[in-house]
Amino acid sequence: MNNRRVFLVLGIIMSVIFSFGTISLAVGEVIPEKLTVESYDFMIPMWNDDMRPELVLNLNGGNVACIGYLRGNSGTTKIDATFRLEKKGWFGWSEVNSWNRTSYSDYLSFSGSAGAEGGATYRFSVVAAVTRNGRTETVSSSVEGRN
Repeated sequence: MNNRRVFLVLGIIMSVIFSFGTISLAVGEVIPEKLTVESYDFMIPMWNDDMRPELVLNLNGGNVACIGYLRGNSGTTKIDATFRLEKKGWFGWSEVNSWNRTSYSDYLSFSGSAGAEGGATYRFSVVAAVTRNGRTETVSSSVEGRN
């Protein structure tokens, strides 16, 4: 008797799941009759998910090392980046140091360091304006670590 109830409940759950699946498929199939590429202005990302800025924050006693790599897709002609090191305090984040770097190619690398306080939490971040094929897009990333 218990097995019968289990199969009945499973059958009901599966029916509900499959009915939602068919509804979403029906909604997804609605396509305008005349859809042309010329009638829309598409935003093509300059970065793929695997092309995000890469940041390394190395906390070693009284020193913090910050390393950043940015690589744009083909057609990137300029990367203008601001790297920022911040320390977490009682009232939020305060800037320890910041560095501006510009590259007129599809690649930019950065390395910087500063003194670190033991037991403090640090954040290393970058905000970069990337120019590709005449268009500029802003990308950002950050990492945190405790000394």
